[in-house]
Amino acid sequence: MNLRRDRLGTYALFPHQTIRDEEGGTSDGYGSKQLIRAEMWAAGGRVQQEMYGAKLPQVRNMRLSGNYREVTEGAKTRYHVTDGSVEYDISVNDGISLNDPDGNIPEYRVTAIYPYRFLQIEVERI
Repeated sequence: MNLRRDRLGTYALFPHQTIRDEEGGTSDGYGSKQLIRAEMWAAGGRVQQEMYGAKLPQVRNMRLSGNYREVTEGAKTRYHVTDGSVEYDISVNDGISLNDPDGNIPEYRVTAIYPYRFLQIEVERI
């Protein structure tokens, strides 16, 4: 079963990276973008209202198109998604640009990944 094509949008995914500067300090950053196809809607409902409270208007839900498999490396879990000829990995703290897929700056951060029939993620505004 596939997602309906008329509900799918194109979004930019930016993998999370820890960047080390010349002085040895670290900071969070994002790698090069990759375009993904997903269905997106605003967060809502009783459970999400209790989880996010006043931040609920800044949270979105996404359902990714394609097949996925879980890959565990140490304590970090990522999901390898195959959507036709496009393959990418997604994990918590990755950046996503919902409003401008051509942009180079993520507007949202992946906060949770739920491995249901389709991979479902929650993103929060940065």
